Amino acid sequence: MATNETPNLRVFEAAYARGRRHRVAAELLPVLVYIVLLGAIAGLRPRVFLAMGFALAVSVVGLWRGENLGRAVYPGLLVGFVPFVCAFAGGRVGHVCAGDTCVSLCMPLCALGGTVGGLLVAFAVRRSRSGALSVVMGILALAIGTLGCPHAGLTSLASMGLGIGIPVFYARIRRRSA
Repeated sequence: MATNETPNLRVFEAAYARGRRHRVAAELLPVLVYIVLLGAIAGLRPRVFLAMGFALAVSVVGLWRGENLGRAVYPGLLVGFVPFVCAFAGGRVGHVCAGDTCVSLCMPLCALGGTVGGLLVAFAVRRSRSGALSVVMGILALAIGTLGCPHAGLTSLASMGLGIGIPVFYARIRRRSA
């Protein structure tokens, strides 16, 4: 009896893996369209392709693994739209002059978008028991927000990363202490 079960088990495992590949491919199509659309809006430059590839790779891993990681993909991409818009607007507005002083708006708007995105992630995961949910959502929000940063300087990316990371980290610590 044991010899008959082994081939059937392999057939079932192969069918299961095939079904998962089809499901991930179907769920990945809107993610791919969304990422490519935002990349086209941001302008197709090497930095944008890098951020697009990173967001797509995190999405593939999240959707393939499923459970908490899979549940974090779509909300993370949607939350990332806020930092994207803020950073994109900062790059288009340029700078503001008051008298003899001119100030670039890119970094403050990247920080603002990151903070709002981080607060949205913290709000979305406030009842979750999984740290992976907040990490994947935060990484995707940062990757999508990076698409809008016109210069992708270290200070702009760091301000966006801190804006996303601090509220998420605070929410995780606060939930653990409660």
